[in-house]
Amino acid sequence: MGDVMNRGELNELYWLTKEVEDLQNRLDELDETNGVGSSKMGDGIHGSDISNPVEKVAIKKMELRTRIAQTMLVILEQKEKIERYVETIPNSQIRTIVRLRNIDLMSWEAIGNFLQMDRKTVASKYNSFLKSEVEKHGIAEQN
Repeated sequence: MGDVMNRGELNELYWLTKEVEDLQNRLDELDETNGVGSSKMGDGIHGSDISNPVEKVAIKKMELRTRIAQTMLVILEQKEKIERYVETIPNSQIRTIVRLRNIDLMSWEAIGNFLQMDRKTVASKYNSFLKSEVEKHGIAEQN
């Protein structure tokens, strides 16, 4: 069996995706305002002698695009890691629930609808599985 994953590791893909959304929103805000008067953004350029605001905005956009690209690579790696783990789950129903929740990032409601189950049933099966993994393998459970 491959590496066992705890709840925190399974949820990391969700948080990485949210991070990319935030970075993209910041980039979009710079595009809309040309960096002038942005409430969310500092100039982010420390120790720089660049005084031209257009250059500062261009550099900040480049930094954000780079961070987005780097995080997207981490997302791809995390998806692969989760997929390898999911393939080790012997129960096909649990495998499907974990894949839908932690790779496709579906809500409990959407998973329940897809599987024709109540959302609470799906969440309960998922949580029971993770609890059994913690007990079976002695791994730390993270939220």
